[in-house]
Amino acid sequence: MPLTLITPGEGEITEKRSRFIGYVRPIAGEAEAEEVLAALRKEHYSARHHCYAYVLGPENEISRSSDDGEPSGTAGRPILEVLTGSGLRNVIIVVVRYFGGVLLGTGGLTRAYRGAAKEALAACVTAERIAGERITLTCPYTSLGKIQYLMGQQEA
Repeated sequence: MPLTLITPGEGEITEKRSRFIGYVRPIAGEAEAEEVLAALRKEHYSARHHCYAYVLGPENEISRSSDDGEPSGTAGRPILEVLTGSGLRNVIIVVVRYFGGVLLGTGGLTRAYRGAAKEALAACVTAERIAGERITLTCPYTSLGKIQYLMGQQEA
């Protein structure tokens, strides 16, 4: 069963004086993903990169990622791998990078973006989403105990 995000999270790591700040936010669609990204770009207007990944749908029907100017495959893809590995759906992870003046190389960038995404996910509260149906039952008070017993037997 896919997980759902209960509370958003934030996490930060520092790698050779560069700050990587990860944000996990719930989204309902691609338009909302763009809104979250725009808000974080506005909040961190002086940051050099705003890399992200998101997945939508119970079976990851839509997944996107962006390196936002970093070398190809060093930011968006590692963030997407962390996100898909977490089991969360309808979520975006954005990692904001403030450049510290030291080049990290492709391996260092990949580790840093992956690490910031993991830190942000660690700060979240998640829950398993279980499909169900809400019903209303009317019965005499004297039957309540028996109905509760039967519902418990069915794990309802």
